[in-house]
Amino acid sequence: MLSKSKSTRNSKVSKNANMPIIPIDLLPDIFQHFENDRQAIYNCVFVNRAFCRTAIRILWQDPFEVNTPRKSTWPYANYRAAENIISLYLACLSYQDRKTLSKIKNLKIPQRPTFNYPQFLKYFDEQSVYIYIRSGQFYNNKLGEVTEAYSIHSAIMNLTLRESQRLHYITFECSYIFEKAPCKLTSLRHIQFNTRSSGVDMPKRQAENVANLIRHQIHLESFTTSSLTAGLSTLFDALAIQIRTLKQLEFVLCDFSHFDWAEHEQLLESIDKLVLKRCTNVPLSMVENLSIFKEKQITWDAYTFSRKHI
Repeated sequence: MLSKSKSTRNSKVSKNANMPIIPIDLLPDIFQHFENDRQAIYNCVFVNRAFCRTAIRILWQDPFEVNTPRKSTWPYANYRAAENIISLYLACLSYQDRKTLSKIKNLKIPQRPTFNYPQFLKYFDEQSVYIYIRSGQFYNNKLGEVTEAYSIHSAIMNLTLRESQRLHYITFECSYIFEKAPCKLTSLRHIQFNTRSSGVDMPKRQAENVANLIRHQIHLESFTTSSLTAGLSTLFDALAIQIRTLKQLEFVLCDFSHFDWAEHEQLLESIDKLVLKRCTNVPLSMVENLSIFKEKQITWDAYTFSRKHI
């Protein structure tokens, strides 16, 4: 009887031993083929530890995507999801940030989770984070003060700059966030900076903050900015450092009145695509010179080269 039982166990072990084992290093490459199928990725969380780690990394690479179009009116639809995401990020905060936010009445910060979720972040929109925070507040009806929302927003921004070293895409509206915490971001591929008010001069300090972020990247491919009336030369000097990898520049509602195009001609000739939308004081001769390079894509609108601004 014992012999038979032992034989049966050995048979089961033998069958399991013949099952193919997927090397853990290959899992990310395999998962990327169906990473858009969130339900399939979610199901992988419950297979085993290796599958769970790989699935979580994909599921949390873009948690702050806004499912409801921004043109919709407040409040946003998915309050519960917004609050859960913000809560998990708050759980990853440092002791000092937790202590600071503990002063906010009715705000509960969960215990530290199994994963450090900000490490998985690849896509980040500063404004989306604020939308998620406010959505959560509208849902639970506990937090209503704008100052409280900004405190939470600031803590999450600091956490992101410190922990999200896999970040590839970032969109932000205020460069001062880079002064409040050490920025360890070096893997950005795409940077988009939008000033909050158009027609207002960009302070030199703010321009330098963005330029400093650009300088620290090792593989920057595109840069987009809008509503700048000053500081463009500072940004172009920093972008010139990225000339080896930079492929696209886009400017919207920018004033080039004090900008020396000739000084940055080498950078402009090296990129593949230049987009100018509703910009002012752009010399038509500059675009004509760049158009000599047939492989270059140059896009502009009628406003940019209206007779008033040539």
